[in-house]
Amino acid sequence: MGIGVWLRWSETEQTEVQLSFVAARARLTPLKQTSMPRKELQAILLLSRLMVALKDALRFNISYSKMWTDSLTVVRWLRGQSKSFRSFVAYRVGEITSEFDPHQDIAYVPTDQNVIDVVSRGTTAEGMLEVIKGPTYLKQPPESWPKTPQNIQEDTSDPERKKFHVRNAKTLALKVNAVAHTTAIVDPTSFSNWQRLKMVTARVLSVKDVPKKEWRPSCTGYVKRRRTSTFKMPT
Repeated sequence: MGIGVWLRWSETEQTEVQLSFVAARARLTPLKQTSMPRKELQAILLLSRLMVALKDALRFNISYSKMWTDSLTVVRWLRGQSKSFRSFVAYRVGEITSEFDPHQDIAYVPTDQNVIDVVSRGTTAEGMLEVIKGPTYLKQPPESWPKTPQNIQEDTSDPERKKFHVRNAKTLALKVNAVAHTTAIVDPTSFSNWQRLKMVTARVLSVKDVPKKEWRPSCTGYVKRRRTSTFKMPT
């Protein structure tokens, strides 16, 4: 993976923009197999740390900063909630967004315009000279820079997103169904806790379709036995 930093500046009375190469870094990817979006996110993390260090080291004010990536998946992650992702993505998204605004400071650039991409692939001395010169679009007005999509659709099949536990999903479905049926079967306001309401509702639903002549005698006998055992005086 490769990252690079350039300083864009111009004199007040001049319209021509100058680019100054500041620094570049290259890192070997881990031996453990990992997905390409994870590698791109790690590159943005290293770039954010480098930019924070350069801001502290430079002795003049920087009006604004912007980080570019050629991965729309990473842009989507950075614009989302870190707590909705698994640990690897969540920690890195949290660190990056604590220093940079994902909507203002992070942008998307097509791969064919990402000059630093040759650092990760390897190149010749002439290729590195192009890296030092910097991206050509940065020499143009901001209106001509690559546009980042405003509404990036969420990928519901993203493996980095947290999934609801199956047991939690079943419990939620049970609660929804119970509430939907209680309006016509039992009054939920007559019970002091959820467990008692659920037990009574389950008992009523179990005999709801059974003819009254079949379940009424057994229920009456059960209630009589309960009253006898409850109010029986000790001898």
